[in-house]
Amino acid sequence: MRLSLVLAQLAAIVLEVGLPLLAARWALRRLHLGWESFGYGGFTFFIAGLLVLLPVVNWITHAGARWVEGQAGLGLALWAIGLAMPTAAVEQSGRYLGLRRLLTGPHRTWSRAVLFGLGYGAVQVLALSALPTFVDLANALLLPQLNPYALGLTPRETMDILAVQREVATMETWRPLLGSLESTALVALQTGLSVLVVQVLARARRVWLLYAGALHTAGQASLLLGTVYRQPWLGLLGLAVAGGMAGVWALRLRPQRRLIISA
Repeated sequence: MRLSLVLAQLAAIVLEVGLPLLAARWALRRLHLGWESFGYGGFTFFIAGLLVLLPVVNWITHAGARWVEGQAGLGLALWAIGLAMPTAAVEQSGRYLGLRRLLTGPHRTWSRAVLFGLGYGAVQVLALSALPTFVDLANALLLPQLNPYALGLTPRETMDILAVQREVATMETWRPLLGSLESTALVALQTGLSVLVVQVLARARRVWLLYAGALHTAGQASLLLGTVYRQPWLGLLGLAVAGGMAGVWALRLRPQRRLIISA
């Protein structure tokens, strides 16, 4: 067992679970609201991001698997951008429907959109970052103690366990912490995007949905490009820039904090 890796994974889990909840708690006290808007955002991601988006991404990945094999350079970049675009389209459509159906009438305010985005991002990070990190932690604690040859497994199962053991043995200590930084940037992006999308209802201009989709595509494509080119820090940088732009834009719309949106 690698103690440094285990400690890094524990720290990553604490950050991935704790930071979104602390941000929501701070926003609740600052904006004098309850948890319902946070819950609406989390419910929206559960439907749009897990029940709808994951099957779509799996289908696209499977359909393009043969094309991706042997690609390099521009081909991989085009694949990453091509996967990021439907991801953004599905999530922004789901976000728009969630804001329209769940935050109705006098509840469509800047403050509630912020909490909606925090809930959306928190559930996304919990499902797609914290839970995989927990699985990695369990692997780091248990797999080094196993002897797959003594378990009576099939050759294929034995090879799979050996592959995971090699992955755990060679995993960089900083990688779980990098994942927690990505999660923080992702929550910031999702919060800003929720404020942008609610402008569709506030101003009756669907161009705000395109703005949100463009920022989301840029952030998602950055993460994918960082993965395919094995430069995760560049992926985090792109995601942080997209999240920062969404956050600055959302803050510029802050005068709507007490405005009731009735559209």
